[in-house]
Amino acid sequence: VHRESYVTKPWLHALQQSYLLASFVQPVYEAPEVYLLVPDQNRIGPRFNEIHQALFRAIDLLLDQRVNFGVLNEEDLDKLPPQARAILWPLPYCPTDAAFAGVRDWVKAGGSLYLSGDVSFDPQRQPTRSSRRAELGLAKTPVASPFDVPAEAWGQAPVETQVGQGKVL
Repeated sequence: VHRESYVTKPWLHALQQSYLLASFVQPVYEAPEVYLLVPDQNRIGPRFNEIHQALFRAIDLLLDQRVNFGVLNEEDLDKLPPQARAILWPLPYCPTDAAFAGVRDWVKAGGSLYLSGDVSFDPQRQPTRSSRRAELGLAKTPVASPFDVPAEAWGQAPVETQVGQGKVL
């Protein structure tokens, strides 16, 4: 009602009806099979705005495609549920050795990994871990900054490799 008068507010009725309708809905949890692996190490330091924007674009694309996905940090890979079938790892620039090993072992056990970026950078942001590409079945490429993508890279075909029981895209 309005203050100092008993005139009803019509939108209160709409809120009441919305509540009654929502009270019939019983949500059921469905564990996602797709997980967005959020990088931990590269979000601290220079160019973090560009990194955050890349993560936001990945989330927007997943939402646009109506993918039921969960979010997982690199440091929480051990909490990856057994029903997980795919991991999307955008901009995996400078992961720790433990994070990379966890992802590699998960893929070898039968998981699917989508990788957009170069995993050959160490936590000090130096390209000293070139063997990581070979461990994922990827060809050796010239080292380039993840922030300066050459124009011809956008036209290249996607790469798919088998690693153990899983695959890497």
